[in-house]
Amino acid sequence: MGMFEEVDEIPAGQKPLGLKWVFDYKYLPDGNIIVGKEKACLCVQGFNQHPEDFSHMASPIAHIDSIHWAFAFAALHNWELNTFNFKTAFLNAPLKHNVYVKQVPTWPDTSSPHHVY
Repeated sequence: MGMFEEVDEIPAGQKPLGLKWVFDYKYLPDGNIIVGKEKACLCVQGFNQHPEDFSHMASPIAHIDSIHWAFAFAALHNWELNTFNFKTAFLNAPLKHNVYVKQVPTWPDTSSPHHVY
């Protein structure tokens, strides 16, 4: 996946957080799943963090110039905007501290079952 680094030990007092797969499906009007439109997201269970494990919590937001550009581009093409999404907003937010997580559910490393990332 390219975002995890395997470690043998974590600092004293730190506890690895769990991970959970979250799935989303698109449905046809008859209730059947549209094949090929499934989405999966691996989420860190941050609600298990102790208050001393994090300092300032904030969510990255789109820069106002990016929003203006999206509106101008839509106007240029006579598009009507209902909603839009900046999919990489959270991908590019650097972490200030290391976050240790348990092994990915459904893909455990059977040769090293106690390793964390």
